[in-house]
Amino acid sequence: MRLILFLSALLILSSCENQNKFTLKYNTTSNEDVFIYKFKNNQPYKIDSSKNVQNHYFEIEAPIPELCLIGSSLNESLLFIAENKLENSITKNNNNYPFDVSMKGDSTNIFLQHYFDKKNQLLSELQNLNDNSFESREQTTQKLANHKEFVKKFISNHKNSPAVLMLLGEVTNPIEFKKELLIIKDVVEKRYKNNQFLAEVNKIIASGNKQQQFIEQQKLVAKQQEEQKKALGIELGAIAPDINLKDPYGKLIQLSNLKGNIVLLDFWASWCRPCRAENPNVVRLYNKYKSKKFTVYSVSMDKDKQKWLDAIKQDQLSWKNHVSELQGWNSTAGAKYGVSSIPSTFLINKKGEICGYNLRGEQLEKKIIELLNS
Repeated sequence: MRLILFLSALLILSSCENQNKFTLKYNTTSNEDVFIYKFKNNQPYKIDSSKNVQNHYFEIEAPIPELCLIGSSLNESLLFIAENKLENSITKNNNNYPFDVSMKGDSTNIFLQHYFDKKNQLLSELQNLNDNSFESREQTTQKLANHKEFVKKFISNHKNSPAVLMLLGEVTNPIEFKKELLIIKDVVEKRYKNNQFLAEVNKIIASGNKQQQFIEQQKLVAKQQEEQKKALGIELGAIAPDINLKDPYGKLIQLSNLKGNIVLLDFWASWCRPCRAENPNVVRLYNKYKSKKFTVYSVSMDKDKQKWLDAIKQDQLSWKNHVSELQGWNSTAGAKYGVSSIPSTFLINKKGEICGYNLRGEQLEKKIIELLNS
């Protein structure tokens, strides 16, 4: 409903000055009362009812185009655009929501039917993927990516139709829809005179430009970080610089002695909330793959030994490779790896080569599996 209200505001803002009649025949097998809704101040209100007309045949006085709803209630209603003088019909083929509908007459609404069919198909497929397994999450990601491509193609194929305005709510990331936003802007400029609507579209485009600037800045920072890694000798493929520090009991543990294992070198601290939040995932991966020669080498950036020990116990970090100089940010190991924030992790393969930085969650597990199978 939030999407509908947002789009209604945009379409109402874009209305032309000419008044016109839009005719609509609504076919349904049920005997339910049917209502037509328009929008005012972003809120739907009833303008007509099947009690007042014969055979569900409605004539709507509306600025052209205007967003409307038809159905037995707001929660079970169909969206359409009152666009021109053509006689239009909507046939509801079932009584389950979302409805199976067919539209005839105005090309805008026929285009929209194609979009809604695809959207309903997507929602149905996503509902069937109701478990939280890794495979289901991957399928969900792929289906959403496919839908995004459908939306892009739909906008591109209907460059001159107001139907593309209805897809503005799909533009969750303006950077990914640069070309499509320009098409929508072109439709607005050619067909509608309302500057406020154009301002809304320009606002979205401007937010995308800001995001693009931020991405470019991030790329620059990443480039500088890569140059720093090269200077320190910790770029991808480099042999991991050795660390030889004491564990909580004074025993020296040398990183290079773990060669032959896949090692997650983890810089963390008891006071670091993001580190503590990621620890359950690291524990899960350690318990799952430790029998296959995966281990963790944890370097604490703590100063307080007791807080360090308490965090190890509380988070159930059961591996033996826990070391620290208890010097906080003055850690020589941290300096050797250019650590300026935590958590900071380096994934090291069996040959002792660095093969990943700051991998988390599923990305980390995927890389571990890849290294185990190589």
